[in-house]
Amino acid sequence: MAIRKYALPLLAAAVLLCLFMLLAIYYESAFLRKYDLMLVHAASRLQTPFLDDVFILISNSASRPSEFFLLAVFSLWCVIVKKRVAEPILLAASLIGVRYMNSWLKSVFERDRPAFQPVIEAPGFSFPSGHAMISLAFFFLLFIILSRVIGASRSKTKIILIVTGVFVFLVGFSRVYLGVHYPSDILAGFSAGLLWLMLSLALYKLIPHSKSPDHLKRR
Repeated sequence: MAIRKYALPLLAAAVLLCLFMLLAIYYESAFLRKYDLMLVHAASRLQTPFLDDVFILISNSASRPSEFFLLAVFSLWCVIVKKRVAEPILLAASLIGVRYMNSWLKSVFERDRPAFQPVIEAPGFSFPSGHAMISLAFFFLLFIILSRVIGASRSKTKIILIVTGVFVFLVGFSRVYLGVHYPSDILAGFSAGLLWLMLSLALYKLIPHSKSPDHLKRR
């Protein structure tokens, strides 16, 4: 029974790790670089002043100041209103950890950013995308924890996760549109971010009151 319980998460983690490793090994290959450049050029043809503003806003909403602001607001609400401290600690540890992990990975691979008509300037290296990796790991964990804390039903939780997924996808796309990442950077960031999220959720399950009430499970 225990093997069946953990078989699917372990398989998913193995697939994500293999995907990340393949991208890490072949991101400089002629084949992958061809499609990276093709998609970057295609995204650049969509650029207009209006869309520039839209995607800069989306990109900035997943920046460091925005994430730490949301962390602070959630933590204050969770501690003062709900009298719970484990969730803010876990969320803070996950956010700080995934940021350091992304910085370390970028220092390992040292991939230069695209140099084709960037809308904005972005410092540092490109692989894997920090916005993609961190936004997936942070925003999904934030809203999963929030849905549990407020006791959201399964149907409402699904809606929350779908909206979060659309937002995270747009964050990733915004980085390609703005010309500061290749698509392979985004895909690698999503893979690594999902791995980090799975680890964070595994730790979250160790919190005794992290499970939804029985009446919510039946909805």
